[in-house]
Amino acid sequence: MRSAHQLKNMRIEEIFQETDRLVLTGNATEAEQLLLQEIANLEQQGLIPSLAFAQLSNELAGLYRSNSRYSEAQRYFLAALCALEACGRKESADYASAEMNYAGALRQMGDLRQAKERFLSAKGRMERLSLTNSYVYHSILNNLALVYQQQGCLQEANQLLTHSLEWNRSQPNNNHEIATALNNLALIRQKMGDIPGARTLIEEALQMYDRMPPNVHHAAALEMRAALLVDQRHYEQALSDFCRAREKTLFFFGKNAEYAIACQNIALVLCRLKRWKEAIRYQEESLTVRRQITSADHPATVRAEQLLLRMQQEQEGKKHGMSGAQ
Repeated sequence: MRSAHQLKNMRIEEIFQETDRLVLTGNATEAEQLLLQEIANLEQQGLIPSLAFAQLSNELAGLYRSNSRYSEAQRYFLAALCALEACGRKESADYASAEMNYAGALRQMGDLRQAKERFLSAKGRMERLSLTNSYVYHSILNNLALVYQQQGCLQEANQLLTHSLEWNRSQPNNNHEIATALNNLALIRQKMGDIPGARTLIEEALQMYDRMPPNVHHAAALEMRAALLVDQRHYEQALSDFCRAREKTLFFFGKNAEYAIACQNIALVLCRLKRWKEAIRYQEESLTVRRQITSADHPATVRAEQLLLRMQQEQEGKKHGMSGAQ
């Protein structure tokens, strides 16, 4: 007979499995409603704070982060962290994992300073717990490396990702984590000017994604290869990859920040191909989404507006020399 604790854990796992199924079949809204209902059930039972509440809040926050609903993501990540602390689990892998996820949202929101602090806090917690031989620890390293990359600290990022990739390759049945590490390392190698090395890494990642069931990270790998193809001036091939990435992002997450980036990258490649009318249409779509998910003065929104104006001027023959995909 299962204990009450085991039954509770089994119930949480069933919820997460159903949430994953809904997201992977393009039903993120239903996944959100499921998690909100389960949280409401805990509230009715007076089970807040509790570990179950923290786990569900962390899962819901992750869903909101994926959909670029950052204020809601921040609210639920903080609720998860507070619940874990109230349950006496601040020095635990659960807390480190939730803190890592929150740091990821902060990075996507552009708050690199606080994101780095949170990643380092989670990393230190796992080290104090002697849990460095774990998926959570190496996921923290992967994500911390992305902050270093955005801050221009490429050597530090490369060191972390190389170490993480080696560890992930040593683990059985781990293609998902290996592919993620390959994609992130390819980005760093591109930034370091090692285009052939980056291409080798991303091709291996894409081969893995092609053999997997539908995966939410496949789009990011396609965008990485497309960016490398742009560097090599293979614009038609890059356009194909960017379009595939856009379709996958739309399917899994709807019109989020990554969708806006994909539309903008398509527009920039179309400019390279002198297909101005199509480029403007995709850039208008990118700007529309940006305005929906960020403020009017957000750097990404301002840049999208500036690029649209330049494209319109190019079409009219008033300006020349568009920049490459970014």
